[in-house]
Amino acid sequence: MMIPSSVDIQLAVYFEVKWFFAISAGYFFYVLRLKNILDDDLLQKIVIILIFGGMFTLLTEQVLKDSYVIQSNHGYSLLFLIPLILIAFQSTPKKKIIYFLILGLFIIIALKRGAIIIFAVIFLLIFLPQIIKSKSLSLKLLFIIMLILITGILIVNANIINDLLMRAEDTSGSGRDMLFALFLEKIFNRSSIEIIFGSGPISAIAYSGTVLGTRHGATYGLLPHSDGLLVLFEYGFIGLFMYMYIMVKLFSLAKNKFTIYKHAVISILIIYLFVAIYSHVFFNDSSWKLLAALGIVSADLKLYKQILLNDKKLK
Repeated sequence: MMIPSSVDIQLAVYFEVKWFFAISAGYFFYVLRLKNILDDDLLQKIVIILIFGGMFTLLTEQVLKDSYVIQSNHGYSLLFLIPLILIAFQSTPKKKIIYFLILGLFIIIALKRGAIIIFAVIFLLIFLPQIIKSKSLSLKLLFIIMLILITGILIVNANIINDLLMRAEDTSGSGRDMLFALFLEKIFNRSSIEIIFGSGPISAIAYSGTVLGTRHGATYGLLPHSDGLLVLFEYGFIGLFMYMYIMVKLFSLAKNKFTIYKHAVISILIIYLFVAIYSHVFFNDSSWKLLAALGIVSADLKLYKQILLNDKKLK
């Protein structure tokens, strides 16, 4: 196996616990919703706390560093809240506009290119068409006012615009091409057992640290910045199969004609696909938010089908 004898067991357990926690969160929200403990009112309160908590965390990070942070991973943490916003405020479109655009502002402030691009895709494919199709003049007016306010905030804070331009001009990909090549070469030059079952938890950062070295006094190297590569490296084709199974379930849920929160499911898919290719989803500390949203959608789908079934029995 590739994991050295001096591996930090606590770190390995930490990565495994993150997977377990994310999956458990999905099931936890599923059960709460199914038992009607997590009603719309409580869900809205939870989502609002998560939104402002994420915004506070981002601003605190910048203050504590005593300088303007060029980019922050909290951008993804905020991005992962979008499906929950689309679910929680589906019946209150004005609140949905306010919280969605406020979230977008702070995703921009975080200056994480991937998060900004994904937010823009969701905005153009899901959010904007809903506003255009809406017959409510007050809703459209609120949308325009919010856009003007956010644009004004960005213009006043010229340093954000400058850093956005700097990030846009950076075409290096943060060394991803080198990392992709490094891990792909090793993946297909391992023993048959490792190709099937992988090299084990944290073996990826142990390998990159050995080959490329570490930085800032770190014990391990860099992650491959791709969920697919990371799963394939550490859990082999068995792990990749399980990972793809989740993706297939998402697609089937999005296509299901009884899915009430279709836009929320599509937003999960967009986030999942984009982030998994260019960064990490389930290895992200905030991945539980996506699975929580998925749990709620699954619970409501089950309840809705049960209602339809009962109606048929009554007829």
